[in-house]
Amino acid sequence: MEHKIDVLVISYVRPKELSKLLFQLSECSEYLGNVYVWVNQGSDERTKALSQKCVNVVYGNSLLSSQVVRPTGHLPVYTSIPSALDYFFNKCPHGLVLEDDCIPNANFISFLCNIKKDLLSGSLICGSNSLNNYLDTSSRCAELRYAKIFQVWGWYGNKKIWRSFRDNYMAEIEGKSFLYYFKVLRGRGFKLLFSIDFAAKVYLAKKNILKTWDYQFCFYLIKCNYKSFVPDRNLVNNIGFNRDANNTFYQPRGYSYSESSSETMINILDDDYVEFDKKYQQVGFVRVVKTFLRFFLYFGR
Repeated sequence: MEHKIDVLVISYVRPKELSKLLFQLSECSEYLGNVYVWVNQGSDERTKALSQKCVNVVYGNSLLSSQVVRPTGHLPVYTSIPSALDYFFNKCPHGLVLEDDCIPNANFISFLCNIKKDLLSGSLICGSNSLNNYLDTSSRCAELRYAKIFQVWGWYGNKKIWRSFRDNYMAEIEGKSFLYYFKVLRGRGFKLLFSIDFAAKVYLAKKNILKTWDYQFCFYLIKCNYKSFVPDRNLVNNIGFNRDANNTFYQPRGYSYSESSSETMINILDDDYVEFDKKYQQVGFVRVVKTFLRFFLYFGR
């Protein structure tokens, strides 16, 4: 093992899911360095109670040494998660980021411990692939390849890229229109409908109509040509498709997960993930219309 990895767990109102995640991490404790658990404050009586249960879950796990970090008050998701990442990457130069519904495969954690840190100077590693059912995963070896799209269901990143995003993104998008986002995406080779839909989502997130942070982050990675390595199968299991989720209320049609054996190898291949990029960009006309309905509602207020 070359080095231990630091971990950030981002939690809010899902104590059951958090308990499962912390148990999995405790099973892999030999690979772990510092474990920080960010628990957002509740916004009402229900969420305050659930948030406190999450804190109790952390303190009740005697098998895992972890530190609870909390903001002074409730933060909306598009502020809470970036604030958690700010805290984490101020403490750690590299690390694994898990929301409380993301259960990492033990092989993925051990693999990250043996990665050469210089590989991550200009890249990120995703643990999930929402389209894995549509891809060939018959090989015993899991492969991570460079893809244009970044996914946040468990990812390994570094301070350099996160700070670049936080320091530069807002200044770069100030006063920018939907057309600006669209041109950037088309200039990076994305398909027409996907570019329209994704540019609209980034624009709506900028206007706070979409309450999210990851569209903005993904767009910045694309704009700056940062590499995102995506696996051909899920190495992190998302168990949070329910009413308590921020966005993942329903499981994507192509999403599945099965625990791989300890014999499963994980390799990084430094070539383009053409098949994944192509399938990810299959955006239907109905989806584009739904996105633009939000535009009309926003401008019609």
